[in-house]
Amino acid sequence: MRVIVVGLGVIGRAVSLGLSRRGISVVGLDARGSLHREGSSHGESRIIRTAYYEHPDYVPLAKESFRLWTRLERETLGVGNLLENRACLTVGKPDSEVVAGVVRAAAEHGLAVEQLDAGELEKQFDWLKSGQGWKGVLEQEAGILHADRCRQALARRAGELGADLRFETAVSEWGSSQLGVWVKTDGGVVEGDRLVLCPGPWALGLIGPIAKPLRVMRQVSGWTEMASGVPAGLPVFFFDTPEGYFYGMRAADGTGVKMARHYGAPEYGDVGEIENEPVLQDRLCLEGFAHKHTPGLFELGNQETIGRMEVCRYTLSPDRHFVVGELPGHCGLAHVAGGMSGHGFKFAPAIGEIVTACLLEGKRPLEMFSPGRFG
Repeated sequence: MRVIVVGLGVIGRAVSLGLSRRGISVVGLDARGSLHREGSSHGESRIIRTAYYEHPDYVPLAKESFRLWTRLERETLGVGNLLENRACLTVGKPDSEVVAGVVRAAAEHGLAVEQLDAGELEKQFDWLKSGQGWKGVLEQEAGILHADRCRQALARRAGELGADLRFETAVSEWGSSQLGVWVKTDGGVVEGDRLVLCPGPWALGLIGPIAKPLRVMRQVSGWTEMASGVPAGLPVFFFDTPEGYFYGMRAADGTGVKMARHYGAPEYGDVGEIENEPVLQDRLCLEGFAHKHTPGLFELGNQETIGRMEVCRYTLSPDRHFVVGELPGHCGLAHVAGGMSGHGFKFAPAIGEIVTACLLEGKRPLEMFSPGRFG
């Protein structure tokens, strides 16, 4: 069997690796270079967490992803460490979607978490300031993924196992027939037996009607120089505030903190509508959160709390769950892995295995990921 994978962000690379591990011939295509920064999976870091507030069904996938990232790190020693274990601290009102969701997922799957009231929170984590009546949930099965290294490791290992990954190869059209699938590129037509589309924010131009409900959201990460005295074991953190969701973690160089808003920004129908560079309002949004809720992480009195900034693009499904499985109307020849909704990076290796099992064994992904659920 020969499988064509279109889109080589973190998901496309993970799908390529999952198939290559099973001895399948893979041709991967991407219009951009291997380290481009126009999509959803570039950058220095992502959070990985297990007590998953979005839905308890993600917990087994998170556990499997931990295992697979660790395996990949062993297989690609020259790339550097991919996963750094860190506790995850979730903060907000006890009945908030995030805090209540973490507690629910932990209870359903028997995960060990520590619940802290507002006083205990500020005593144990003196760098934060919580709201009145808030609580915290601390889980240990979490950490930081070094994103660019992860992408590099996935591509390297897939290549070692025989995958032919072709960057700077634009796809203009694709189709299926009784003979299989074909993809038209700027270098000619590529033919295969199956097709997996991993389009990221370019879904609208690649997966047809299924993409109509999807939207693209522009999010900006910012870095602040860290105050002296911040503990080396700073947990990754996720705040559910009246101004929205915010998260953060120690920066890769150890001297600063990366933070970003999660959701809450305008949604667009096409990635081409998105401003590619950070603007003043992005800085003010992040500084507002930092000053109000994490004042102990940076030096007070700085004129500019947030220094460097970077744009990321979320591809959102209406229910914020992934879109993974067979594309309707193509007799099982075409599949999609997209709509990661701003929280898919951590699951990439598990998604790769899910798609592989779907193609080779006919196993269906979770129903909540079904591509046809919006039609």
